[in-house]
Amino acid sequence: MPTVQIPLENTYEKSIEHPICQSRVCESRVQGIDCGSEVSEWLSLALGKPNLRLIRQSHERQKKGIDKTELSFSSQAQYLIINEASVSWLVDKVSDDTDLKKDTTLHRFRGNIIMKGCNAFDEIQWEYIRIGNNNFKV
Repeated sequence: MPTVQIPLENTYEKSIEHPICQSRVCESRVQGIDCGSEVSEWLSLALGKPNLRLIRQSHERQKKGIDKTELSFSSQAQYLIINEASVSWLVDKVSDDTDLKKDTTLHRFRGNIIMKGCNAFDEIQWEYIRIGNNNFKV
């Protein structure tokens, strides 16, 4: 697997080569910058899924939401549910040339609810989950 480098400093914002993309978060539009074709090709190859893009948050174009808080690409909820099987799938896809471990990768996502016993990507179809007497919209 070839390597690809993405600078920590967001140099993409000043580049004409990287188009600005729009996404919706909490019913508001958030702008980001496409990290380019090389990164796209690497992601698609590594994950075996065509036409993947990596979008980087644009700090210069940051908007405020309805409640005037700054918006980012994070979810609208204060919880993040991670499916352990989906993380295992990801590790299997990209770990050929690296020392990537499932537990380390699972912690990188910083989920506060970890689901076990599901198939990879089952969560894509979920609308709600129930924990005890509490229903959570997914």
